[in-house]
Amino acid sequence: HMSIKEDILKTVFPIGSIGKIRMGPLKGMKYEINRNSRWAPIVGRWEPDLQYIFCNVIKKGNVVYDLGTNFGLHTMLFSRLVGESGRVFSFEPLVKNIKLIDTNLQLNNINNVSPVNCAVSNYSGTAKFNLGRHDGQGSIQGIGSESGQMIEVETITLDDFISEGNPMPDVIKIDIEGEESNALIGFEKTIAKC
Repeated sequence: HMSIKEDILKTVFPIGSIGKIRMGPLKGMKYEINRNSRWAPIVGRWEPDLQYIFCNVIKKGNVVYDLGTNFGLHTMLFSRLVGESGRVFSFEPLVKNIKLIDTNLQLNNINNVSPVNCAVSNYSGTAKFNLGRHDGQGSIQGIGSESGQMIEVETITLDDFISEGNPMPDVIKIDIEGEESNALIGFEKTIAKC
């Protein structure tokens, strides 16, 4: 029965407490338990198929762009996979999530990740961002508009980000709720060089 299980988990791992991941490619890493992920990562049940793909694609020394980082779980895996010689850039427009990412990076002494507090789009400037029912949801496109709340977020194109002197990506993960095509349009000048 779900509610008994939920009650036990809430007691053992309350929201805001620190969970240690016990299974999967992130084994041994810690994260702040949040309303979005809850407890799934502890037992390796946070998008395990994707994690498996990342483990096969990302190599030591790679530069990874994580578009739509949320609270940073995939970023933590990317950090582990690229190693000390690699870099991860984590693009996340919501300040609440950036704070969670920072916390999770500190918990694991990760220093090869640079959080970027921007939404990736086809222009650099600002955009209206629909907030979802919880902090992990929301988008420029309208997913998350159920809450009726909107905030203004900074946007950047990958072309502009790279022209500022940042290294080009070897791997890009994009999970930005419908804004994916605009992110790629904002990358068309540079993508051929990667």
